[in-house]
Amino acid sequence: MTHHYCTYFDRHYLTRGLALIESLRRTESTPFTVFVVCMDEMTRIVLTRLALSNVHLIPLHEIEAHDGPLLGIKPTRTLVEYYWTLTPTVILWILEHHPQIDLLTYLDADLFFYSSPQPLFDELGSGSMLIHEHRFSPRQAHLATHNGRYNVGLLAFRRDAHGLAALRWWRERCLEWCFVRYEQGKMGDQLYLNDWPSRFSGVIVLQHLGGGVGPWNHDQYDLTLSPEGQVLVNRQPLLFYHFHSFKLASPDVALPVTHAHYPLTRSVLRHCFVPYLQAMAVAHGTVLQIIPGARWELDDSLTISPQLTFIARHALNEQLAEYAAGHRSIPLTETWDVYCSDQLIDQQPEPDSVQRNGRHPAPAVQTPPVATKLQQKEGAPMAVPSQHDLLSSLKGSEGARLIRTLYVGGAHRFQERALFDELFPNLEHIYLFEPIPHLADFLRRFETLDARVKVFPYALSNENGARDFFLTNNDGESSSLLRLGTHKTIFPHV
Repeated sequence: MTHHYCTYFDRHYLTRGLALIESLRRTESTPFTVFVVCMDEMTRIVLTRLALSNVHLIPLHEIEAHDGPLLGIKPTRTLVEYYWTLTPTVILWILEHHPQIDLLTYLDADLFFYSSPQPLFDELGSGSMLIHEHRFSPRQAHLATHNGRYNVGLLAFRRDAHGLAALRWWRERCLEWCFVRYEQGKMGDQLYLNDWPSRFSGVIVLQHLGGGVGPWNHDQYDLTLSPEGQVLVNRQPLLFYHFHSFKLASPDVALPVTHAHYPLTRSVLRHCFVPYLQAMAVAHGTVLQIIPGARWELDDSLTISPQLTFIARHALNEQLAEYAAGHRSIPLTETWDVYCSDQLIDQQPEPDSVQRNGRHPAPAVQTPPVATKLQQKEGAPMAVPSQHDLLSSLKGSEGARLIRTLYVGGAHRFQERALFDELFPNLEHIYLFEPIPHLADFLRRFETLDARVKVFPYALSNENGARDFFLTNNDGESSSLLRLGTHKTIFPHV
């Protein structure tokens, strides 16, 4: 018997995908195969060069070929929305093109296994589908409305009438609507799962607590180590953790979660995140052997605000002490420190606090200066709040209620539409400026949906006339009248 898995990722998630595959290699006791859909050519090149055993590569264009409905909606979705739209199509395509597969388990690329996945298959038994709940903790129960009862991170489908029917239904729904916003009971590809146990036969809902631990529920669990070194969640083996919202500023500095509303505990940082960081460092080193200088998974523009807790190698302690004035540093392991914000809910010293012996392993990878990434001491430049943070600070304010006209420069695909409607309840006019022709054409559909909207196919400048416009290769995001890269000189704080 062979366990068949599938996942998809591009170069930005390549190291996460490699860490996921390695975690399966370490924990699986059954022969297995992982089908990886390469979402860009660089991912395919690196994985082809690595020639990993048990891994079968599928270029994205093979799935897109001859799929008119899929290609038809592609221009209407952002990159993330298109990826989400693809999820049921990927699973269904692999089952249709590989008849030897009886059961296929989909994995998000940011999962990581800590012990054998066999309990997942034991619970599924002869069922047609395995899904798992978010199990939101009490302090995060409010997230359920817009995120759904079930999480798409791991799903298993059997090649039978029930499993294939569910996949085909899900694909049709995602082709119809799959966007990064909540709208009439829908959100991305995920809320479609809410009624599956009653809509389809053969649906098994995972009961094992060790499956589906993530930032939305980990604060309600007791995470410990067994005498044999196995990570336990409420005394059951931790099967896999979902590293949603995890970001790397460098191989040696990480944000466990980039959303301040997710609480953190030292036990989850020590037992879940530190092993993941070590696996990511190994994966990063592997990629560097193929593509020297590759930094796709690193967010060089990442700003670590005082509201966010971060982890860094202890070897960086002196360098970070100068800049992380708003964070309290606590030893996490002999190699890693945690820099605390209010996000960390257990900051009191532990009886078994880490005792440093003066011998600290050197960083696995040389880390670039991080001065611009952190809140600095008095008199130094401050970390710049994100656009979303600045906008959200207006919510419910008298000023927001008074705004009647909104001008959006570089509107792109107007992804902020729902947020603006929430923040500015009395808007009468919305003017969208977008100079990239295909994006301006996309935006004109909002003119037919909303009488307040008017689209102008121009860039905003301090003078009239025709100018060169410099396009990025990221669906036009961050394109500019400035030559690419020069904004760093003009706006060094951004």
